[in-house]
Amino acid sequence: MLIALRTMSTPLLSLYISLAFGVGQCVIGAALVIRGRAGGRWRRLATFVGAILGAWLVCSGAAELAVSGAEVITRLQSHPDVAASTRVRGMADAALLVASGILAAALALYPLWLRLGSREARHSQLRKDQV
Repeated sequence: MLIALRTMSTPLLSLYISLAFGVGQCVIGAALVIRGRAGGRWRRLATFVGAILGAWLVCSGAAELAVSGAEVITRLQSHPDVAASTRVRGMADAALLVASGILAAALALYPLWLRLGSREARHSQLRKDQV
């Protein structure tokens, strides 16, 4: 009886740990993004990369929460729908792949943003000097 109870609770415990891990990823990722945006620090490469990694952690944590949450709900129902859990996992993986592509593109465009930002700052300084 104890062994049966233990094997039933272990996968559910694993899912709860997975949910906690997803929340942790979201919190740490959000902290990195907020820190990177504060006071224009994003112009430093290391801070920008940290913010990009933080955004990826938020996306990954949200995907983890969606998948683990769907599995917990499936296990708690009296008649689980395995196909729904599989669909959620596929959608979460696809969304994470798209988010990863967008973040990789943002990282690749970083030098251009720096150049445009410095040009814009020079033009605004010239306008101030002319007034």
